Amino acid sequence: MKRRLINSTLSVVLVVVALFCVPLGLVEKRSIEGNAQGLVTAQAQHLIGVVENRVVAGEPVDAQSLAGLTDQSTRATPW
Repeated sequence: MKRRLINSTLSVVLVVVALFCVPLGLVEKRSIEGNAQGLVTAQAQHLIGVVENRVVAGEPVDAQSLAGLTDQSTRATPW
């Protein structure tokens, strides 16, 4: 009798944990992906702004002039 009670309690606990953790994991995954997408979008907009300013100023836009910007942005990522 005691063994059956322990097994049923353990089963209920595992089901409850699965029901709460799986949706929470999915929400957290979406949140992380959204934050990463926002970071990439912000960096891309910054680089586009720099390129547009260089074009308007008549400065050359090449890999050397943009290398420092991309290096700085990759070092600034939080992960």
